[in-house]
Amino acid sequence: MNYVLKPWKHQEKAIEKAVPLPEFAFLFEVGAGKTGACINTIRYKYAEARRVMRTFILCPIVVCDNWKDEFEMHSRVGKHVHVMTGPGKKRLKLMKSLQGTDCIIVTNYESLSMKELYAEFVKWGIEIIVSDESQKIKSANAKRTKLAITLADRAKYRYIMTGTSITNTPMDVWAQFRFLDGGASFEKNYYVFKQIFL
Repeated sequence: MNYVLKPWKHQEKAIEKAVPLPEFAFLFEVGAGKTGACINTIRYKYAEARRVMRTFILCPIVVCDNWKDEFEMHSRVGKHVHVMTGPGKKRLKLMKSLQGTDCIIVTNYESLSMKELYAEFVKWGIEIIVSDESQKIKSANAKRTKLAITLADRAKYRYIMTGTSITNTPMDVWAQFRFLDGGASFEKNYYVFKQIFL
């Protein structure tokens, strides 16, 4: 792959491992370049498809704009990035305008709880989904987590990124990996997971 910005060696190793897989967990420490590695992995998927795929990035609101900057730094598809923040009506209008468009949507986790907007996400047909700071969906019974998993189950490629996958208890990993691999690692059902691993 031709890199726009040469990655560090550990990023390059992660990209090489991630590229042939339908899902990958970027579990680097804070500041170690998870975003750049993830973007370069996504670029490979775009090259294979010969187009920008419908890419949906969930992240904390404070880093939404940073994702656009990172796409501009690591790729040539920055013009396809749409940051979806602000009032619900504004987000809904933007999302409706993007139906049928192959592009990259970056939004915060709170978007999942906006019912009309969420319906538009489903309708759009997400092909690649990323959970940045995936510990935000660690709670198995939280509505946000369930909604994120439903979107991930529809995507062809799935990625999680975090430096702190376990913040309280080892149980934190279930929802993040359920989002990532549909239950292949730690069972599809949380209660089955608890029975086996507790």
